[in-house]
Amino acid sequence: MKKFIAIDVGNTDIVVALIVNYKINKVFRFKTIKFKENKNLKNFFGSPFTFLYKKIKKTERIYSIISSVVPEINIKLTKLCLLFFNQKPFFVSNNKTKLNIKINFKKKKRLDQIE
Repeated sequence: MKKFIAIDVGNTDIVVALIVNYKINKVFRFKTIKFKENKNLKNFFGSPFTFLYKKIKKTERIYSIISSVVPEINIKLTKLCLLFFNQKPFFVSNNKTKLNIKINFKKKKRLDQIE
């Protein structure tokens, strides 16, 4: 059984999902501004991450995948993944993948608003 934690960080919301066997099992949503302002990671993400942590056996290796358009919180997210899952997360970005994605921009949009 393969399990991943996927974290999508937007300017408004942070969405955290537990993915089991390539299917979304549980989703949590938080306000990005509250995460930025919070000093204690355990207090802010205590219950959802505790829930995820309890669904994972101690011997399981869980990979965290993060897509973020808010770089100033990436270090904090890394610490969070290390704290709860004992693994450094993998950050997905346009310059880290070898995918050749062709985008047809019909309207002027930000990169996180691609249709």
